Amino acid sequence: MDNLEKKQITTIAAISDIHSNVYALEAVLADIRYRDVDQIVNLGDILYGPIAPHATYELLMANRDDIITIRGNQDRQIYEATTAEIANNPTMGLLSKISLKKRLNGCGLYHLIFM
Repeated sequence: MDNLEKKQITTIAAISDIHSNVYALEAVLADIRYRDVDQIVNLGDILYGPIAPHATYELLMANRDDIITIRGNQDRQIYEATTAEIANNPTMGLLSKISLKKRLNGCGLYHLIFM
């Protein structure tokens, strides 16, 4: 029992499938802060969705030092999409190819882990 009493427990919150729902993300992050979680892990599928991809990106960037993010399959699909595929997809069309590449690759949001 002495070892169990001395062992420090780390709390982890796993979030996933945000799909540009910044409003739900705000509520979840507030709850995580309330619970004083040690680490947040975002399992991906972040911006693909029609609700608020730019606001979702901004909120995640504001919290990037506190969240480990893994690129999900939808994130990979957006990043690898051609200009024509983006133009023909109303959801992907909400984001421009240039800003999307920058956001998904060069901004520091992702710790690029492919699963």
